[in-house]
Amino acid sequence: MGLFKKDLTTVLLNVEGMKCVHCEKRVVDTLKNSKVKAEVNLQEKTVSVKFDSEKITLDEIKSIINELGFECK
Repeated sequence: MGLFKKDLTTVLLNVEGMKCVHCEKRVVDTLKNSKVKAEVNLQEKTVSVKFDSEKITLDEIKSIINELGFECK
């Protein structure tokens, strides 16, 4: 019996309204608290998220980002 980490789901989201490193940090830190790994690209206006789909849904992740004041598409 091996101890393998479950495959995580990776999704690239388009997010409007992020303008600076403070926005980036806010998104990354908030998602981290929800056990979601996030990488923000301010120039491309994207957020790449990696998550366990058995613990959180993509709609929940989008809702978290929207609640921060950004528009997740």
